[in-house]
Amino acid sequence: MRTGRGAFVWGMIAAVLIGLLAWQMPAGCAVEADVRQVPVLMYHNFAPEDGSYTVSSERFREHLAALETAGYETVTFAQLLAWVHDGGELPEKPVVLVSDDGYTGVLEYALPVLEEFDMVMSVAVIGDLLGVGGDGRLPHFSLAELAAADSSGRIELISHSFGLHGMREGMNGAVNLSLPAAEYEEILAADCGAMGLYAETYPGLGQVFVYPYGAWSAESEAVLASCGYRVTVTTGYGAAQVSRGEKLTLLPRIPAEWYGSGAALLDAVSGIR
Repeated sequence: MRTGRGAFVWGMIAAVLIGLLAWQMPAGCAVEADVRQVPVLMYHNFAPEDGSYTVSSERFREHLAALETAGYETVTFAQLLAWVHDGGELPEKPVVLVSDDGYTGVLEYALPVLEEFDMVMSVAVIGDLLGVGGDGRLPHFSLAELAAADSSGRIELISHSFGLHGMREGMNGAVNLSLPAAEYEEILAADCGAMGLYAETYPGLGQVFVYPYGAWSAESEAVLASCGYRVTVTTGYGAAQVSRGEKLTLLPRIPAEWYGSGAALLDAVSGIR
């Protein structure tokens, strides 16, 4: 009898503890909710026809339709940061769309499709190429052109560096190859400062850094963190795993422009675990 009574008591204690946990936990919430898988999809330019690093508006429409049908909802990096650090909310199946470089094709061909599906996109712009085109170079939109085209605020600007999207002596993009540490740190910090001048209007330019060519190092991560960047993005393949209270650094991406159909893109996104 004593053994039976002990089992009963311990069973009651367990039931009370379980009840307390359930009472403290929001409905539908689980421990796993503190870790989320977030696909970050990479694009570059958009145009009427497909091309090298270029997605047609029709293919982009097919991509977004497939994501929508599968229950994915687009979010910005600002929303990710709010979820990780400030108790913000995310949809059940979040996805981030990123277009690198800041081409005018984003405004002309991608933005109308985003409006059609009520979605958002983050665009990693190169500071010294804002509004620049010609001489065989694809045109990049200016901040004035962005403001005129995107009155609903569907585009979040993030940094692709101010002027490091290229090879220079001793550096590959934002990564040090052979410079003395102090010289390298000064160059990268100055570049961050130049982009940061726009951050009051576009906060993402001072918080999210998309590595040129995907090249990164522990040294670059330290300098960017000291400059206030809270998110870094690479070209490593995969879906980002984000956790509440943890860093949002070295996020991988899925190159959406590789996939010729919405079904193929969805297979790639859903196949990553």
